Amino acid sequence: MFKRLSASLLILAIGASASVTASAQSDLVAARKANFKQTGIAMRQMRGQFSGGDYEAIAASALKIAAWAEQMPEFFPAGTGPDTHQTDALPSIWERFDSFTALAQDNQKAALSLANAAKDGDGNAIMAGMQALGKTCGACHSQFRK
Repeated sequence: MFKRLSASLLILAIGASASVTASAQSDLVAARKANFKQTGIAMRQMRGQFSGGDYEAIAASALKIAAWAEQMPEFFPAGTGPDTHQTDALPSIWERFDSFTALAQDNQKAALSLANAAKDGDGNAIMAGMQALGKTCGACHSQFRK
């Protein structure tokens, strides 16, 4: 009886562990979706902030985007793709993870460059930085997003 009870407890422990992992993965997918949504909002707001000359707000938004870009690859571990979760992420992220990571790094560099231009108050450099940042988003979306 002790062996049967031990085996039953082991099976329950393994099942509980798997459900925690699945739950943690779902939380991670939800968090990355929220981060991408916030990035999209920030990108739209920066256009209005540029028109209004609010360069400090642009710098702050760009720094938030850079921080997200630095962490972004960590939000795409194995098991969080479209085969197990509702996501616009394509399987190519996991198939070509080095390329995906490089594009995230490009996004971070562009966001930091934009933040510096905004801190300097150079309108032409800010506009160029916003365009460059948008291009890094598009480069990744064209390869890795539905």
